[in-house]
Amino acid sequence: MENLIYFDNAATSFPKPISVLNATNDVIKNYCANPGRSSHPLAARAAEAVYECRSKLARLFDAEDENVVFTSSATHAINLGIKSTLRRGDHVLISDIEHNAVLRPISALAKRGLITFDIYRATDDPERLIRELASKIKANTSLICACHHSNICNLCLPARAIGHFCRKKGIVFLLDASQSAGCVPISVENDLIDILCAPAHKGLYGIPGLGFAIFSKSLSESGRLSTFIEGGNGMASESAYMPDFLPDRLEAGTLSLPAIVALSAGVDYVKRQGVDSISQKEKALCALLRRGLSRIKDVTVHSLTDGSILLFSVKGYTSEEFAQLLSRYGICVRAGLHCAPLAHRRIGTNEDGAVRVSLGAKNTPDQVRRFLTVCEKILSKRTER
Repeated sequence: MENLIYFDNAATSFPKPISVLNATNDVIKNYCANPGRSSHPLAARAAEAVYECRSKLARLFDAEDENVVFTSSATHAINLGIKSTLRRGDHVLISDIEHNAVLRPISALAKRGLITFDIYRATDDPERLIRELASKIKANTSLICACHHSNICNLCLPARAIGHFCRKKGIVFLLDASQSAGCVPISVENDLIDILCAPAHKGLYGIPGLGFAIFSKSLSESGRLSTFIEGGNGMASESAYMPDFLPDRLEAGTLSLPAIVALSAGVDYVKRQGVDSISQKEKALCALLRRGLSRIKDVTVHSLTDGSILLFSVKGYTSEEFAQLLSRYGICVRAGLHCAPLAHRRIGTNEDGAVRVSLGAKNTPDQVRRFLTVCEKILSKRTER
């Protein structure tokens, strides 16, 4: 494991900070009780840990503590955001770089005849994007979904411009921050985001099995949010219905306390490092990687700009074949379509997909240079044959 090069951070960040590992071990060993269900000391400590994480997320993303809703994943959070706000007959806009976490629930609702939707062309130019949105909205458009940062091409959409457009039009704005949370500054309040969805285990350095949706104050107080799942949560247990207030209205069942405590430590880590500092480091590594790959014969780089992700293909290999060869040298990347067929169609790699290198705060320039050396070695062996 010492020589392993992990370049799959867009799927799950690794290795985790020591502080995250210690926090996870501590909760499992010392107070892994059910928060909000009992009055004994362990349950009380568990409840405090949940509230502390909720509060940290609210501060990180400029939101209200009670509007942070924990889910099992970012996909769960996106489904929650979509299905708790849409009504029969609504029209939705999604971008042409959306992950299947957005495309599939929207497509399923449309197939059942409940909604209609259209796809808008994503761009990082605010003025062009707003013109595009304005040309696509209808009288019944009630939701616009935006992938904040593409998981294959580094395209980052101007959230604030979309937020202001949606607020003026009375349209709910859902931002999928799966690749940007912890890497790009985000403000629910200033960017006028109605629903911010993200996972714990990527740029926030938590562990898998947890995500969250953060709702704007205006949406949470609108009375519009319908329940997505129902069940016990320790609140208003005498009622057959979920409470009317957040987060309890949208949280049912036992929360993943170890994952919440790990996320709390992950948020602390990100704040110590600095979101801007992490972003700058990842961009510098990506630029080094791009320069190196561009000098290697038969390698085509597909990423639109530098960021934390670089997508490439190699002449004579499928993406899966080349990823397998890299794996033999202890290099972890991902190949294929990355659950984002719309984005691959956008950049012309939808037939076979491509190899994705995704960088994180723990990666180093030396790892990038070793990666480039391995790529050259693999291709030189092909030439020798």
